[in-house]
Amino acid sequence: MRLSRLVPLLLLFFLPACASEQAVLAPPPVVEAETSSPVLPTDSLFTIGKLENGLTYIIRPNDRPSNRALMWLAVNAGSVLEDDDQRGMAHFLEHMAFNGTRDFDKTSLVTYLESIGMRFGPDVNAVTSFDETLYMLEVPTDSAEIVDQAFRILENWAGGISLNDEDIEAERGVVLEELRQGRGATARVREKQYPSLFSGSRYAERLPIGSVQSIQESDPEAIRRFYRDWYRPDLMAVIVVGDLDPEEVEARIVERFSALQGPESPRPRPTFNMPPHETKVAAVTDPEARSTSVNIYRKLPPREVKTEAQARAGLVEGLYHGLINLRFQELTRRPDPPFTGAGSLPAALVRSTALHMQYAGVRDGDVIPGLEALLTEVERVRRHGFTATELDRAKVNLMRFWEQVYAERDRRPSTAYAAEAVMHFLGGAAIPGVAVNYELNGRLLPGITLEEVNAVAREMSEGFGTVIAVSGPEKEDAPLPSNEEILAVFDRVRAAEDIEPWEDDAPEGALLAEKPRPGMVIRRNHIEELGVTEWTLLNGVKVILKPTDFQENEILIGATSPGGLSLISDEDYVSGDFATLLLQAGGVADFDRTQLQKWMAGKLASVSMLISDVSEDVIASGAASDAETLFQLIYARFTAPRLDLEAAETWRHQLGIGFANRNTPSSALSDSIRSVWSRGHARERATTTELLQEVDFQRALEVYQDRFADASDFHFVIVGNIDLKEIEPLVITYLGGLPSIKREETWQDHSPERPDGVTEVVVHKGLEQQSRVEIRFHGEASYSSDASLRLGALADVMRTRLREVLREEMGAVYGVSVSGYISRIPTQRYTFTVRFGCAPENVHELEQAVFNEIAKVKSEGLTEAEVAAVRETRKRTRETRMEENSFWRSALDGAYTRGDDPRRILTYYDRIAALSKEALQQTAIDLLDPEQVLIARLFPE
Repeated sequence: MRLSRLVPLLLLFFLPACASEQAVLAPPPVVEAETSSPVLPTDSLFTIGKLENGLTYIIRPNDRPSNRALMWLAVNAGSVLEDDDQRGMAHFLEHMAFNGTRDFDKTSLVTYLESIGMRFGPDVNAVTSFDETLYMLEVPTDSAEIVDQAFRILENWAGGISLNDEDIEAERGVVLEELRQGRGATARVREKQYPSLFSGSRYAERLPIGSVQSIQESDPEAIRRFYRDWYRPDLMAVIVVGDLDPEEVEARIVERFSALQGPESPRPRPTFNMPPHETKVAAVTDPEARSTSVNIYRKLPPREVKTEAQARAGLVEGLYHGLINLRFQELTRRPDPPFTGAGSLPAALVRSTALHMQYAGVRDGDVIPGLEALLTEVERVRRHGFTATELDRAKVNLMRFWEQVYAERDRRPSTAYAAEAVMHFLGGAAIPGVAVNYELNGRLLPGITLEEVNAVAREMSEGFGTVIAVSGPEKEDAPLPSNEEILAVFDRVRAAEDIEPWEDDAPEGALLAEKPRPGMVIRRNHIEELGVTEWTLLNGVKVILKPTDFQENEILIGATSPGGLSLISDEDYVSGDFATLLLQAGGVADFDRTQLQKWMAGKLASVSMLISDVSEDVIASGAASDAETLFQLIYARFTAPRLDLEAAETWRHQLGIGFANRNTPSSALSDSIRSVWSRGHARERATTTELLQEVDFQRALEVYQDRFADASDFHFVIVGNIDLKEIEPLVITYLGGLPSIKREETWQDHSPERPDGVTEVVVHKGLEQQSRVEIRFHGEASYSSDASLRLGALADVMRTRLREVLREEMGAVYGVSVSGYISRIPTQRYTFTVRFGCAPENVHELEQAVFNEIAKVKSEGLTEAEVAAVRETRKRTRETRMEENSFWRSALDGAYTRGDDPRRILTYYDRIAALSKEALQQTAIDLLDPEQVLIARLFPE
């Protein structure tokens, strides 16, 4: 029930304010297609139909993940359709769908879904926007009964939500808490900017969340009226994507949904357009704002992609945004950059309005120079265009992207197809399928000319309304400029005579001057049960390989060596802590970061080096077809780190800007907890601009070189679509060629003493009537994977229990987070944490409710149903995770790091099956000691 957007579906905003409305019953204006252009076909694996009552259904078989199906209900109705007495009721109605339907009383719907292993949030959720509402289920398909129940739930949502007065009254507090927790500097700034962004439209008056007054005082009949008017067959679609037979699904939809009826006299479903307007400026400060930013929104008719001509236009526009973004990135890496980050992208404001959006993050007090630099680059392209070499690289990258998508076409996740189905239902978007898109891009891309891409820059000034939104912290020494000063920048840049063409310095040469001297495999072992092969190389490197077919063209690599920052002094800790970020910014070997990015055109490979407190690590990924590039990057990161002093200063400056305004309530709370938790230890300080000044660039390089100087104690886990014979030459060359000095080392323990007894942290910070609470049980505990599993399972149970008590019974929180684990390195300690946000006046009552529930678990134990739900959820989650390369990289890396027998990975199902209510109760008794706890509370000022 989040208010966030389903980003893959529509890039929309939840935005409020007030203005007049403009309603039309005809479709909104759209970007016209060439009438002669071929219409894009529909993927033949989609089954699209409509029942006699008008309900649409869209079905597609897919087995990624296997034994799962996404079952969604899309409703072509959102908050913009609310009457004046219904503000926020579209979203309130979405809440009520989980609080009583014809066949599921109260919260029994969520209880049932959790009993079959589905998690409230990741697998069961809903979202309300201005124009639509979407309900989402993911269910197992290995049980016909479960699938039948899922269809029953969708049908109940479509026509059987109870909406009893008593249930509505009970949910008001939960919706209010959702609104409360969304408050803060960002919300306050947006509220002041949205009247300009939504100027003259009904959207300005229809924020999905509503207002405190509308949530508190709305008549239950207003919610019921919205349900009757807009939840009707002709405005709904049932979308099923997953491991099911399409014909059987279609038959069930016909059987289950044909009886749904709409009102006898349905209200017309209007479309609300954005009226044109002159350029507007909305410059807003807030005391708690963390940074200064400039956003330029140019409103356009909505984009459609239904024909080849429209697809081609989308390609051209995408190339423009991609190319100018690369220029922005290059500028941010130069000394004294004009902005900390900048970008350009197409977006959707609401269904009837698209956007060209350009933005920049700038230093406090530097709005004018930052905006001028942003506009100068836009103007540079408008006058001089891009270079041929830039476009060539962009085309190569784009085609390489589609080659990868095409290679993985049979392994595409169900969520991608479901999102396409929603867009097709709501806006008629074409769903031609990956194969058609691949062929289309391959055919159209070569013919796109530099002149066409450059023309987009000249079209950027078009549209029917521009809004310049500026925001920043409230500072006397860094005030925002006036509206007149901001608008003057546009005229000044357009009139400037000294804007020269861009110079593109394409990189030359190879990443490595020469290949390393190959090593050899001196020991081989195979673990049949896991399908894992172990190689030990001459230089001491251990390689663990697991070939999979989860993805067609993917390799994931993870590597670990013990030691990390624990082997350097406290004085060098800060420099070492930032070493990998610093050197990543410098590039590698003879290439700076920008040159490396250009050299990587057409290649899919990424390598990140990490130095943690107890280890050195490598995280790498790439296409199997680019395996040699991936291994070359790993070798170069080990042996040829590049310290670029100018890039280092830029890195420090830009990172420092992000930490300069640590004046938010959440920062104050986390910093206070950290200070008490670490007792001010030198290795656990909060990141501040002052801390960044302690980074010694040369010492950071030396720490990096020392930590990666010896590969002999590294193990590398390689997972993906690999052939052992084909990959062996790469392994023995690039991993076998890594330096080895055979030093013996392990991590050291520098952990500070943690607080003892009951520790209270109280922070007064923030303008909103908003509190946050963290309750952290902690102490020493003997680590074992089973003990940690039990504590995590106990957290799962308590999360559900506390949601029932704090949210459903008390109506005093929107959500509650519970986590529990036992660490092994560097110390064996347990941590069990409960977090929630609430009204300040409810803090102590809710705290006591948490302690009461924990005491009840200790004294009365758990029910078998609670533990069974946890077992089922963990089992179902593991089923899908075991089909992912990322799981195997993480699981194998963890096993070899701990020195465990990797076969233990396969015992997980047995271990969760062995979880008992008695064992979890004993875990609570042993570890959740109310006399050994840290309690942190945030109150407003």
